[in-house]
Amino acid sequence: MKFIKHLSVLFITLLLCSCTALGIKRSVSTEDQAKIKNIAVYSGFTEEMNHTFIGITIFGNEEKTLSVPEFGIRDFSENIALSELKKSKPNANIKIVRKANNPKKQVEYLDDITEVFKLSREAGADTLIWIRPTLYDNAPLMQGGYGLFKRVNLFSDGGCPYSLFSTYVFDTTQERELAWEWGFTDDTPLKCDIIWKENPKDYTANELENIKILIKSEISKGIKTSLQKLKL
Repeated sequence: MKFIKHLSVLFITLLLCSCTALGIKRSVSTEDQAKIKNIAVYSGFTEEMNHTFIGITIFGNEEKTLSVPEFGIRDFSENIALSELKKSKPNANIKIVRKANNPKKQVEYLDDITEVFKLSREAGADTLIWIRPTLYDNAPLMQGGYGLFKRVNLFSDGGCPYSLFSTYVFDTTQERELAWEWGFTDDTPLKCDIIWKENPKDYTANELENIKILIKSEISKGIKTSLQKLKL
């Protein structure tokens, strides 16, 4: 019985190790660092802000979105990454790349990035930095990207501006993942004092401006922290 138990544990371990599609969170190796000469930056953020209400039960949950092109989140995230990389990689040639048709949904998966690899190579990049809206197992009700969420609890009655993404590093020639890191940190509590409105279209221009500032702060912090952890 013990033998079967150990064999099962070994099989599960091997299975997990073989799941390269998921990738293991890690920084860029010294060997790969030396090869980085030309960098392409791509942001998967869209103009869509998530607006998520998390109730006491799943029946009380509500997911809505609001188009906020005036936030300029895509441009902002690209420029933050560009600025940080120019500081850490002053001798590298760094360019922003974009798809002809930008994604409409916040969460964009790996098989959607084929065109970005092609654009990166055409731009002469050997390395791609991909800011990717993603999901997080520890917060399964949170939508990838950015927005507002409100959870029913006794401590806060307001909405929380947030961002949820990962920063990936790819070798563009081999289309190989070199490293990735979460684009958020758990060390600072979110500021949850936005007056919550059931319909996201009901926020005033001033309220949206405040929400934008707080979301951009989260994104900026996440990009800077993730690039540091990736050793970029």
